[in-house]
Amino acid sequence: MSSWISRINLAAALLSSPPFPAAVGSQRRFARPILPAAPSRSPPEEQHRAHEEWMERVAQELFEHQRNLPEKRGRARDLDEYRVKKEYLLYERRRYETYVQVLETWINSGAQDLEGWEAQAGAVAAPPEPPNLTKAHSSPSLAPENAPPAGVRVKRNISERRTVRKVIPKRNKNLL
Repeated sequence: MSSWISRINLAAALLSSPPFPAAVGSQRRFARPILPAAPSRSPPEEQHRAHEEWMERVAQELFEHQRNLPEKRGRARDLDEYRVKKEYLLYERRRYETYVQVLETWINSGAQDLEGWEAQAGAVAAPPEPPNLTKAHSSPSLAPENAPPAGVRVKRNISERRTVRKVIPKRNKNLL
């Protein structure tokens, strides 16, 4: 799986074009830049330089964004927009750091075949392992480890219990 992820990162680094500027509107809200649909035709060295420049630009924008914190008692919308922009900038910085690392190994290896590049790249192109994930009990293909046995009754709150009483509307109460 690590090989697969490394190859996808390499393809994305080699073919990704820089994003277009964000849309301009009358509102002051944050808008993500629009990603182009056409692949880049630049050679790997130029792609590496462009990704480094973009990574530095995103890092500087993140630094400025973190310096200008919203007011603590500000509106919830302002705080939410601050959070969304910060998450976007952190994601972009990590993405372009990965692109730069992958392209550095691709250029330094001088290899044009993927097997030779993977042998030299090793753990550099591999993203960190995700934390231990617990098995989901909703998946039928997984054998649940701590699932309750099928015959055990579950205690429910009073509000979750179903009533068997007949509900009589007030207006028809005198008819019955």
